[in-house]
Amino acid sequence: MRLLVTVLPFLLPVMASDHKQCDCQINNGNGWQYDSQLTFNVCVNNYQSTAEYDFGAGRCIANPKTRLDGDRFYNNCKYLAQNGWYPVVNGAVDTTKPKIFAKKGGSGCYN
Repeated sequence: MRLLVTVLPFLLPVMASDHKQCDCQINNGNGWQYDSQLTFNVCVNNYQSTAEYDFGAGRCIANPKTRLDGDRFYNNCKYLAQNGWYPVVNGAVDTTKPKIFAKKGGSGCYN
């Protein structure tokens, strides 16, 4: 029991970082807003073998028996928001269009 109490504070952050679905949010000075195109870019570019973008939910959904690391997803959203992402046209990333940028990027993840 004592070992469990000692180890529990270190296990909780690890357990809490795994999620079933995540989305990206941006902040250009007017508060945080969900961004479907950034979410799509992050999902298809970083999670092609472990998750799929769900157009109905507007989120990146982990495949069965798989979870998304919330910290990694957050960092991916933050990176692309600052470095630019491409618009989504007809369900695909369109690299022929100019990149979109945001001042700040983050994410929301849900179980």
